[in-house]
Amino acid sequence: MELLIAACLLIQHFDSVAIRDCDGDYVADAYAKVASCLEKSATQETERDMQRLLARGSDLFEKLKKLEARVGTDEELKLSDTLRYYMKDTQAAKVTVLTYVHSVCLQDLLYRRMRCLANYEAANKNLERARGRNKDVPKVGTDTFVTPFCSTFDSFNIIMV
Repeated sequence: MELLIAACLLIQHFDSVAIRDCDGDYVADAYAKVASCLEKSATQETERDMQRLLARGSDLFEKLKKLEARVGTDEELKLSDTLRYYMKDTQAAKVTVLTYVHSVCLQDLLYRRMRCLANYEAANKNLERARGRNKDVPKVGTDTFVTPFCSTFDSFNIIMV
């Protein structure tokens, strides 16, 4: 009768442990406690058959404890591998985004530099035309036409180097 009550209590205990936490360590700890209880009961039992039954039950729960600990470790390894995979994937995505942003910025800078060079060349061409028509183009005309484009283009050259 006591054995039946103990078995019912064990079943309730394992159900509560399984519901409380799915981690393998808690279940393995519960198996260890049950194994030690069964071993104590086996030493206190007077009947030979009951001693053997309780000792075998204790051995069974010890083996289950080892198995459950291995299962828990395997699950932890799977979770850590999954986490590591997603961390690498996230890092690769960050690098991809940064590379894209860098290339867009570089393209923008190159476009602005080329646009500035075209403006500089157009200003030089217009100045040469003005000089060709009019032999007396003052120095002020050179400063107002070409110098702003030249300084902007030079600043882009400094950035690119």
